[in-house]
Amino acid sequence: MNGTSNVYMTLPGKLGDAVLELPIAYWYAKQKGVKVNLWLDKNTLKPLVPLLEVQSWVGDIELRGGVESYHCGGQPFHMNLETADFLDRRVFHLGLRVMPQRQITLQTMADCKVPIEVDQDLLANTPYFEVPDSDSLPILKNGSEAILDTSKRICVLHGQSVCPHTKSTPHFWKFVHSIRQELKDLFDEVVFVGSDRDRETGISAYPYFSAFDDQGSFLELAKLVKQAKLMIGVGSSGVTMGGALKVPTIRVHDPIGDNPRQVWDNLGSNQLNRTEVELRKDWTVFRDQWVAKEVPV
Repeated sequence: MNGTSNVYMTLPGKLGDAVLELPIAYWYAKQKGVKVNLWLDKNTLKPLVPLLEVQSWVGDIELRGGVESYHCGGQPFHMNLETADFLDRRVFHLGLRVMPQRQITLQTMADCKVPIEVDQDLLANTPYFEVPDSDSLPILKNGSEAILDTSKRICVLHGQSVCPHTKSTPHFWKFVHSIRQELKDLFDEVVFVGSDRDRETGISAYPYFSAFDDQGSFLELAKLVKQAKLMIGVGSSGVTMGGALKVPTIRVHDPIGDNPRQVWDNLGSNQLNRTEVELRKDWTVFRDQWVAKEVPV
């Protein structure tokens, strides 16, 4: 892939939105044979930098200011770029213009006018992050430090104590409680991820599970998720990693205003975004197809 390019794409945040917008940059690089340079919001997207630095399709990465609010991704979506920023550069803005009415990746493709054509099945089912293997992922288990055995069957969980949209307990916890015995039976290791508070909340409720601290790096998170047979999460940035790597993933949806939950879908045949009530029926079908037995993606 050509190491030089005058193509720049902006990502104004936030983290989950950016992960869902990045397939457009990936497919542009793949189809045009050039590396894409990225300008990232300096306030919300620092965790992405280590992961993007190891991508063969990414050129220069720069954290920039210009974003004033985060009520709909980062706004303004053009990051208040100056005229000089466009000189001798081809710039595409991947951020949300308004609240999307369709899945974020598809909405971004429609809005940003990047000249690519991608088969919908390829778009949905192709992993777009390259993640190095790691056999030394440290976890906290039974109060002690240990090294995760990545040859075992692993499930990754990400819960939050309070849903930022509803200001109440996420329905993720009710769902996990309902399948807790199945998780113990299906997996050798169930690992909580997220912030310190997120992990502490998980381990407090389920002390027989373990925890992984990604140190604020999505590269470290990706190394873990890549090894997983299942990821379950709240509607946060963490669960988008499962979608990016095409690991079977369930997003337990909590209401975000009156917006359709499909906006926050991960694309892919092994991805599920449902409310806790819907999962009472859909979990068993998803489990039998994608989790209980090995199925090639």
